[in-house]
Amino acid sequence: MKNALALKADADHPRHWNSYAVLEMVSRTRKNPSDSEAIARALRQLEQRGSASFSVQEHLTLLYMQRLGYAVEALLIRSWKSLTDEAWFAGADELPLLPKRVLARESLETVAFYEAAYYRGRQQPIFAKLTLGERWFSTVVSRITGSSWWTLDMGIFALLACALFMTSIGRQLLLGGIIGLVEASVIEYISHLGLCHASSQLALRYRDRLGRLGRFIEEINLAHKVHHFKMLTDFRADFSDEVTRQRVEKYLVLNAQAIVSGWVAAGYTPRENQEKEVARIVMEIRHAGYGVYGTRTGVLAENILGIPFYLLNFALFLHFGGSAFLVTSFVCLGSLVGLSMYSHRYLHMTDEDVERATEQGLTTALMRWYSRTPVARLQARRHYRHHHESFDYSKAVNGGVMSFSIADFLFKRGVQEADMTHLLKMRKEGFTNYAPRA
Repeated sequence: MKNALALKADADHPRHWNSYAVLEMVSRTRKNPSDSEAIARALRQLEQRGSASFSVQEHLTLLYMQRLGYAVEALLIRSWKSLTDEAWFAGADELPLLPKRVLARESLETVAFYEAAYYRGRQQPIFAKLTLGERWFSTVVSRITGSSWWTLDMGIFALLACALFMTSIGRQLLLGGIIGLVEASVIEYISHLGLCHASSQLALRYRDRLGRLGRFIEEINLAHKVHHFKMLTDFRADFSDEVTRQRVEKYLVLNAQAIVSGWVAAGYTPRENQEKEVARIVMEIRHAGYGVYGTRTGVLAENILGIPFYLLNFALFLHFGGSAFLVTSFVCLGSLVGLSMYSHRYLHMTDEDVERATEQGLTTALMRWYSRTPVARLQARRHYRHHHESFDYSKAVNGGVMSFSIADFLFKRGVQEADMTHLLKMRKEGFTNYAPRA
């Protein structure tokens, strides 16, 4: 009965089959006979459609199936012709992106699914291994211009940046903004992956070598472990059910007891204060939403971590001059660190969660607006993948929460976008939030 639903009309696209149900079936690692039969029936429906139009959802589903090895090239040809009214090309492997005029009519949710299908199993050109040779410069240029993030808007921004560079004040504003952005991203990466994702052994070394500061870092590390423990199965900022809450509470208390026992054994905490310290740690982590909420202490700590960058920017100002550069770099550095901390909660909220929090007076107009921008939606997808990868620093991905992940390009060779399985889970849980769910 469940697989039969794949053949019913999608509520958002009544003339078309339910692409999301088909995507779920073909994405499963282990398929049962009923899945295979339903997929075959769905393909026959498209084959029998004749000259009827195809939707972008159907096209991306066929494209994803082709990437997985299904023989759907003939249907891909028809869907491409239907959507673009352009002649086919030679070879399915050379399939280009759909024209922007086609994607512009679609929701952000559909575009996100389409990009996941298109880039499935493919390394984007900018991350491919570069072999220096006689044509290395043209190779670099072709990669940059051929990368998926290079759009008309990006081109216009680059031209405006070049124009600003023609004036002294423009150079100061651009350099201050870019340097502040890079520095904020590096601070975020260090605090997030370097401290929060540190191994238990490294957290112990922090404790033993940095005294009270080291124990504070150990508490931060625990809060983030609790955060990941919860979000792996329940991505919402709030708890979806009481069973999950109790499971997370048990994990929190046991680990808090282990940390304080280590402090007592090392002589940092008197034994008579052991229970009091455990209660304090548990209460503080609860108060921070089990690692979800940004706090003033967190913003202050990250800005303290950024003191070397503030000093560097001031030294550049003293050497080269330019008060606009100094102000812009300071503002971008401090504000983006704060944005990263306070926007994190919104990455874990559905639209319904935001509406409920707004009624309770727990949101701001600025953050509600920002959480719905394409940049925030993109980061929510990247953050979802972050929570479904390894916690260990060496294997963790997407260390940037909201500072545009520049540090990930510097230290991790780029970000890992959410793939089709992640997007399907997000949609089912209400986190794509781009269109009404079927």
